[in-house]
Amino acid sequence: TITMFGSMNTYTSVLDKSMELERMTVSVIGTGPFGLALATRLSEGGASVWLGTRDIDRIRCQVPGTISVLKTREAMRVARVVILAIPGQFQRTLPLSELRPGTVVVDCSNRSSRVPEGKLTHVEELARVFPPNISIVKAFNTLEVMDLVGDKNVVKDVPVASDNPGARVLVNTLVTLLGHRPIDYGDLKGARRMENMPLILFAEYRKPFFLSFCCWLVLHLLTWLRSVLCQHGQKPWGLQEVALNIFSTMNSTSSSHSLLILAAAQFPLVVTDYIHLIRGTKYIILPPWLVVWTSLRIKLFPLLFISLLKHGWLALFLTNTSSASALSSLPPGVLSYLFLLLLCLTLHPAISSFMSRQEKSMTVSFLSWGALLLSTIHCIISGWTTLALMQCLPSSHQLSLILPTITIFLQIPLMLPWIRRKLVNIQRGHVYRGIYEWKL
Repeated sequence: TITMFGSMNTYTSVLDKSMELERMTVSVIGTGPFGLALATRLSEGGASVWLGTRDIDRIRCQVPGTISVLKTREAMRVARVVILAIPGQFQRTLPLSELRPGTVVVDCSNRSSRVPEGKLTHVEELARVFPPNISIVKAFNTLEVMDLVGDKNVVKDVPVASDNPGARVLVNTLVTLLGHRPIDYGDLKGARRMENMPLILFAEYRKPFFLSFCCWLVLHLLTWLRSVLCQHGQKPWGLQEVALNIFSTMNSTSSSHSLLILAAAQFPLVVTDYIHLIRGTKYIILPPWLVVWTSLRIKLFPLLFISLLKHGWLALFLTNTSSASALSSLPPGVLSYLFLLLLCLTLHPAISSFMSRQEKSMTVSFLSWGALLLSTIHCIISGWTTLALMQCLPSSHQLSLILPTITIFLQIPLMLPWIRRKLVNIQRGHVYRGIYEWKL
């Protein structure tokens, strides 16, 4: 029996018994950048690797000494696992008759268009060409060359699909040797999602982007209506005034939007802390809307940073730097910009992977709360003269300060030493009942 990696399920191996000792022998067909990087990383992980090419004399890449270069026909015959690191349209031209019974063939090619509903995926079509004693696996198509070179601290989820459970287990092991995390997608029906995955742009950012754009649109519309309706008849509207109004409206909207989204990213953490305090434990089911909100907060930081960049660029040309409010609001504004820049860099996997969990948590908390506090101060100082002035419509600055103010004032009690100590204990698993503490 073979226990599937990362799961409690146990399957009966259907692999050829005479090849049990060859589980870590791999042939990579294709000497392109991806094939060479894949072979090099597998060799570094301890596997015996061969690199298959049509013409050994004309190979143009530098192959490490631990990897043997063979002709394609020989490479497909000697290894337990054959990885096809070549475009899909050339895979059927390979000498398939050289494959030994029980060989596991891995297809890592990608499509140029999505798989239509009701049609077979590329790997399902490929499975019809191969003999029935060959196991076909779809894997590695979500990886890039940069995921296979350099440091191994950046770990990605790698889907694996096959009709043979034993072959999935074997390829899961290879994914682990690459330094990544295997995700079992079941049989080859799961390959449809895998082949479409690289073609879906910004899948995880669609909902945050929609929410952020709607927020920006409402603030922009409100700011524009306020500039038109509240000043109707007070000044002439020439071409220069209209152009200046458009840019000043975008500047004010971008500033308010970045502050509001920053507060929206911090607010669910405050709500969660209060729920834990009131219930006295973290072992509770949070409201679904709060769970979704918390899961989206990290993706909001790059979006608000875009608005902050627009605000900084437009402010260089539109702001009267000779005024006292503009000069006074500049230091906290620049500092908040630097804090958010460092925060976005910290959240990048290339940097966060080198940090421990506590280091990342402390850094993100300090930078995010520091940016929120500095941005709020910047907004208050820059709009101090008109902050309490109410016209026919509230300004975007007035609206954008509501949520940050509430968030900061709710966070202040949580920073008191005795409350913070209780929160830390709750996060460590302590359970409170009233004023008494009961440890699990």
